[in-house]
Amino acid sequence: LSNSIDLNSPFEVLFKNRKMGTEWTSDDIRAKDIVVCLTGPQIGESMFGDEFLLSGQKWFRVLQLRILNNNIINPTYVYAWLKFGGFREQVERLAGGTLLKTISKNDINRIMMPIPTLELQKLFSSLVTRMDLLHTLVKEVHELNQSFMTKTQELLSSMLAVYEIDDDDSIVPDVQG
Repeated sequence: LSNSIDLNSPFEVLFKNRKMGTEWTSDDIRAKDIVVCLTGPQIGESMFGDEFLLSGQKWFRVLQLRILNNNIINPTYVYAWLKFGGFREQVERLAGGTLLKTISKNDINRIMMPIPTLELQKLFSSLVTRMDLLHTLVKEVHELNQSFMTKTQELLSSMLAVYEIDDDDSIVPDVQG
């Protein structure tokens, strides 16, 4: 991964491999690192290190970005660019393989990341943080709505169980229930 302007490399870029089935640990990935999947169906997906470790993802080839200088680049901006800036599409376009997509270190290094001023990076970061919060809230509202619908259906079912429909399609109390 290359940056558009060279500022004595604000990143430490690590390419790591893990045997299939073995777990990543905090010895491998730091909480504020940004981890990118380099192989498989999730190729190009990215997460912060703490989220990655908690998720239990089984990615066995990753790109790990460690921000070395927060005065040059904002970690949340990098994360936002990876998620929403067309990075994944570029990775998928450059990736090889038919059964198991993978991207080489050389191809990753061909991708250019724009680095605007720190002020703009912070603005983008703020917007992404708000979008993530909104996404979380929408998901929670959806889950609450699903729970409400289930409980409402259960209540209606129990209420209707005490009634029956007679021969002339009238609803009458179920005297046997």
